[in-house]
Amino acid sequence: MKGLILDTSAKNAILGVVEEGLLISTLLLDGGKGLTRSLFPALRPLVEGLSYLAVGVGPGSYMGVRTGATIAKTLAYTKGIPLIEFSSVLISLPKDLKGPFVFVGDAKMKEHYLIEGEATGGKICNLSSPRLIPQSSLERALPESKTILGLEPINPQLSWVIRQISEALSQNKTLNPESLSLCYIR
Repeated sequence: MKGLILDTSAKNAILGVVEEGLLISTLLLDGGKGLTRSLFPALRPLVEGLSYLAVGVGPGSYMGVRTGATIAKTLAYTKGIPLIEFSSVLISLPKDLKGPFVFVGDAKMKEHYLIEGEATGGKICNLSSPRLIPQSSLERALPESKTILGLEPINPQLSWVIRQISEALSQNKTLNPESLSLCYIR
């Protein structure tokens, strides 16, 4: 089974090709002006023979999240393949993460967003909804007992996404294209 991972929620778009649960290739596209001009040509050779598509649903910018969702919905519908959604935070989590954590993302306009979760038993559990925090209050808002992630530049990892995809496929937890739950920061 060949699958495509697509996330456009952050500045740079991420494309990953998965075959039989293994990551075959990853492509990071510069999200500067004209993302769609580079995204569509990059997608063209990847969509042949897809069995499923996984899309990051945020948190992220309104335009970024909507771009990925629109492309994913269109491809899933026209190809008649299952669609799987995942939290875009999973892309930034280290593959060896264990225990409770807090992910801190840039929400722009002098704010950050915090998402709490836990890595246990090879799964990411209990992801909270994003909570906006003013930059001036960030240090006070961070819990001392949890691993803090996300303050450095993104280093894409797709291992948690692939685990979630495998679980969704094995449990037949796929979506029809109209059922995505998008999460915008602004």
